[in-house]
Amino acid sequence: ERPEEVTEMQRTVDGEVVYSTFDQHATNHIHVTELVLDRCKRLVELGTDVVVLLDSIT
Repeated sequence: ERPEEVTEMQRTVDGEVVYSTFDQHATNHIHVTELVLDRCKRLVELGTDVVVLLDSIT
């Protein structure tokens, strides 16, 4: 995502927004994805409902 799109999402989405902008290295995108999935697993283990929305897979 472009940084300005991330800012808009953070302002409009009622939930946690985790991001990796387009100007970061691919390894960072992978790292962020792994962190998000690990966090989601922990939340599910605690009985929390989790929805992951992923935008702009390229």
